[in-house]
Amino acid sequence: MASTLPLLASQLPASSSQNQWTAANDSIQLSVDKSTGVIDHLVDQVSHEDYCNQTLADATSDTDGNRGLTFSVGKRIGGLTLYDELRNRVFRDISDPGTVTNLKQSKNGDIDSLSFDKLYPGAEFVVHETFLVEPKDVRWNVRIKKTSGPDRTVRVIYDVPLPLGGEAWAPISNAPFRVKPWLPFSIDYGQSTSGAIGEGEWRTTVPLMVFYSKRTDRALAIASPLEVPAVRIRFLTNTSALADFYWNSRQYPASERPYFQVSNEDLGLRTSHDLETSLLIAAQPANWRPALGWFYSKYKAYFDPNPNFEKWDGAYTGGDDLMDPLLTTQQVREAYAKRYALGVRWEEYHSPYHLYGEMIPPPEMKSWIDISDPGGPTLTRSAIEEHCRLSKQAGVGTFLYYNTTESEYWYAQQNFSKSIAKSEDDQTIAAWRGREYPSKRACWLMNSDPSTGFGKHMVDEAKQMVQAYPDAAGFFWDVYGRSYMFDFAHDDGITMVDNKPAYYPEFMYRRLLDQYIGPLLHDRGMTITANKPVTIASTRGIDGIMMMENAPYEVSPGWITTQSYLGLTRHVMILDGDGADQEILYLHCLRYGAFNSLVSDHSRDGKPLPADTIAYNQKLHNMYQPFVNMFAGKKWIFYPHALDLPANTFGNIFQLKNGDVMITMVSAWRALDHADGFDTNLQVIARLPNAAAVQSVEVDSVDLGEKTSISPQRNGNQLTIAVPKHGKATVILLHMKN
Repeated sequence: MASTLPLLASQLPASSSQNQWTAANDSIQLSVDKSTGVIDHLVDQVSHEDYCNQTLADATSDTDGNRGLTFSVGKRIGGLTLYDELRNRVFRDISDPGTVTNLKQSKNGDIDSLSFDKLYPGAEFVVHETFLVEPKDVRWNVRIKKTSGPDRTVRVIYDVPLPLGGEAWAPISNAPFRVKPWLPFSIDYGQSTSGAIGEGEWRTTVPLMVFYSKRTDRALAIASPLEVPAVRIRFLTNTSALADFYWNSRQYPASERPYFQVSNEDLGLRTSHDLETSLLIAAQPANWRPALGWFYSKYKAYFDPNPNFEKWDGAYTGGDDLMDPLLTTQQVREAYAKRYALGVRWEEYHSPYHLYGEMIPPPEMKSWIDISDPGGPTLTRSAIEEHCRLSKQAGVGTFLYYNTTESEYWYAQQNFSKSIAKSEDDQTIAAWRGREYPSKRACWLMNSDPSTGFGKHMVDEAKQMVQAYPDAAGFFWDVYGRSYMFDFAHDDGITMVDNKPAYYPEFMYRRLLDQYIGPLLHDRGMTITANKPVTIASTRGIDGIMMMENAPYEVSPGWITTQSYLGLTRHVMILDGDGADQEILYLHCLRYGAFNSLVSDHSRDGKPLPADTIAYNQKLHNMYQPFVNMFAGKKWIFYPHALDLPANTFGNIFQLKNGDVMITMVSAWRALDHADGFDTNLQVIARLPNAAAVQSVEVDSVDLGEKTSISPQRNGNQLTIAVPKHGKATVILLHMKN
C-alpha cells in the first residue's frame, strides 16, 4: 500500500512550499498543488493510506482461489468537473485544471485554510475554492460567480479518488456493498427520481457515503453539508462507456481511473446570485457507524426533537372516530384510557379542516363539515378544542392535520391563482386526487413559499389553529418535505432547470418551518410531526416522523430503511391499516427502532377482521408492544463495530432512555415465508465503550415467548452473547449499573 509518512496534527502545521500547501488534523492530511488547485494527496493519518496514490495487493484474486496480483491504480487527484448546461461545455480539472490566481492561505485558531480563484479557458464564470482543514474533518467550498452571458444551469461535480479494496455504505437498504471500479452505482439525495418520494432502494435521506476497509479498520466519510442549499445531489462513480477501469495489464489514462463523484445538480448561476456548493471529508475508525456518528454530531439540530415531544413518544392512532357526536364525554375518556394502556401517546386528527387549501374556516363560519373527505360530523372550533382537551387529559396528544402542499383546484383558482405551481410547459400539476379533475375534489400542487399569497394564507391558518385549539399537542404536517415536481411558475432564487429559473418544492417547507410554523408552535410548547420527509435538511424543527403508510411485505423495505436514519434520536413510526398481518409491522418496528400504529380491526381493503384474527392480534400486541414501547427516547449507538449479528438476521443497537442498551435481531423472512421454527445458539457480539458497566444480560425470544438470563463472554469492550433460541424476533437487553 502506497502511503506518506504519518504525522500528528500537532507535529504538522499547515505548510507551504513553492508548489504545495499541506495541512492536517489528527485523522487526515490534505495536500493541494498550488499551481493547479487540485488535491494531490489525501492521507489517512492512522492507516497512512494515500487515496490519491493507491496500490492494492491481491487486486485480481478470483473465485478459484488465486491470490492475484498487486496493482497500482495510478495517480489520482481531487478536483472539479463543471458542466455549463447553457453552452454545453465541460471544464474538468483532471484534463485541464485551469489557471489559479489570488491564492491565499491563513490560520484561524485550529482551522487552516487555503483559498484561490480559478479561471478555465472559455468559461463565462470564475470559480472561488476554499479548503478548510478543521479539527475533525476537511471542508471544500466552491463559489462560482458569473462574469458574462445569460443566467444558466451549472452542474458542480466533485471528483475524489474512489477508495478501493473495501466496502461502500450509505443510508440505504442495499448497503453495504463491495466497491468494484467497473461496477457503477448512483445514490440520489434531494429532488426525487419520480413522484413525491421517488425510488426507494437507491435513494437516501442523509447525504453521506462511507468507504471502509476491513483490512485497515479505517473509513473515509464524504458528505454534503446541510446548511448549503441543495436541489439534487448524486453520489456515483465515473464508470461509463467512456471510462471503464478494470484490473488488467494496460496503463489507464487519468480520465479513466476510478473516481467517486458528488454531483450537485439543478443549481442556477445568476447575475444576482453566486452558485455555492460544499463537501465534507473525514477519516474515521472502523466502518460506517462512527462516520454516521460524526455526521450526527455536526448536525444534531437536524436530528434531535424538541424536548416537549417526550410525553408523546409512543404508539400512534387516528383520532377522528372519537369526534362522533353520538359518543358521550365519558365514553371518549374511556376510549382514550384504553388506548393509553395499549401504548398510544399521540394521535393524528385528520379532518379538522374544511377543505384542502383551508385548514380552518374563517371565524364567521360557525360550523362546517370536511367536504374534501365527506362523511364526518359537523365541526365547530369549540368541539375540536374539547377533543384536544380530553385527549391531553388522558396523556394522548392530538396532532392536528396541516397541509400546505395542495389545494382543491377551484378554491385555488378563486383565491390564490398566482400561487398555483406549473410545469415547464405551463400546465398545472396534479396533486391529491388530481386525476379526478374536473371533480371538485381534485387538487393541484401549490407553492406555499412565505412570499406567495397561498404561503401567507397558510401562515395565517396556522396562527388561527393554535389560538383556537390551545390544548392541541401540535401539527401533523402531511406530505411535508416532499420533493414533488419542479414548479416553473415560481423562482426560489437557487434552482435552475434547463437554464430556466424554477422552484424546488422542498424549499417552501423549510422556509415555512424555519421562519413561521416552527417558532409559532415550539414557543407555545407544541411540537410537529411530519409525513415522510425526503431529506434530513428539511427536518430541523420536526419532532416526529411517520416513515410509511402500510408496512411492506419485504425483508428490507427500501424506503423505511432510509427513513429510519431520520430517527437516530427522534421518534419515527410506521402507520399500518392492515390488521390481517400485524406481525410484519412489529418486526419492522423492532428492526428500525420505530413505533407502531394501533392495531386495526380491519384489513387493508377495509373488511372487518374475523374474531380469531382479532384475538391473534391481541396476542401479538402482548408479545411485541412492551419492547416497542422501550423506544421512547432511544438513541442509536455509534461506537466502532458496536454490533455483529448472525447471518440472515437484521437489527440494531440502541441506548434506551434509562441508560440500558437494547439489541434487536429480526428475521422477517420467517414471517414472509411462513417458516415457523427457530435457530439455536446464535452468537451476537456487542461492543461498547462502557461494556464493563453491563451488570446483566436478558435475552427475550419475543415470538417464542421465552426469556433467558445470559452470562456473556467478556473481552475488554466486547460482549459475546449466545442466544439460546431465535425465531422471528429477539430482543437483548443489557442492563447497566446505576
